[in-house]
Amino acid sequence: MTSPVLMVATPPVPASTPMQWLPLLLIIPVIIFWVWMFRDMLNNKNLSDTAKSTWTVAFIFLNAFAAVIYYAYEYRSKRQ
Repeated sequence: MTSPVLMVATPPVPASTPMQWLPLLLIIPVIIFWVWMFRDMLNNKNLSDTAKSTWTVAFIFLNAFAAVIYYAYEYRSKRQ
């Protein structure tokens, strides 16, 4: 005797919604800003090697927070 096969209907795959893109739209600008500030820090002639090493560690461990701090303390003061 064979058992009847239970057919389970799978839900249709939903179309892409704007909410699915929201995390990506928020993350991409943060990554671009981080890379911009990191490259500026590496090319900053006013920073000593020790300061660059310290900023590099901060950029690695603090990520976007370090980029914002670098922007506030180094990048803006360099541009004035």
